[in-house]
Amino acid sequence: MSDSPDQFDLELPDAVIGALGQAYRHRPDVPPRVDDAILAAAHEKFDRRRKLKLLVRWGAVSTAAAAAIVAVVWLLPVRTPTPNHQLATKPPQTIKGDIDASGQLDIVDAMTLARHLRAGDSPNPAWDANADAKVDQRDVDTLAAAAVNLKQQGLAAKRLPSIDDLRLDRLPEAPPPHPDIALLNVQQEERQ
Repeated sequence: MSDSPDQFDLELPDAVIGALGQAYRHRPDVPPRVDDAILAAAHEKFDRRRKLKLLVRWGAVSTAAAAAIVAVVWLLPVRTPTPNHQLATKPPQTIKGDIDASGQLDIVDAMTLARHLRAGDSPNPAWDANADAKVDQRDVDTLAAAAVNLKQQGLAAKRLPSIDDLRLDRLPEAPPPHPDIALLNVQQEERQ
């Protein structure tokens, strides 16, 4: 079977061919009112599409801008401003032993006092942490003990324990070393 147009013998009467030709050449009369209504409906539909596209574009841009603002606000640190009247009326809190005036008693205060003492700076009476009327190593020790105190309620009133307080003389004897360690110690002594 071939696909050529000549494969079928289509002999139509001339009257049918003429009628078909007339049917396809004929343009129906459309009243101007119907034509205007169709044209207005087409314009309205295209305007709605254009507005929808514009709305989607602006919506995407505004959503992206809002996301950027949220990201910036989320990533920036929060700083609570202090009103000027609070700064003027609130006296600075001083903590006994706060050498560096950071507002808290920490190990930095003990290190700062130790550096002042080592440098031979003239002692400030406010540096007397243990209230013995002298600024010396005991004040550094008192500040260090207060800084590592887990309760952190002001300056530690306790002094560092002495050897007698620790009762080191009452500790049990140390267990004998492991045999391998004892053998290594003997070998090292023999080499010397």
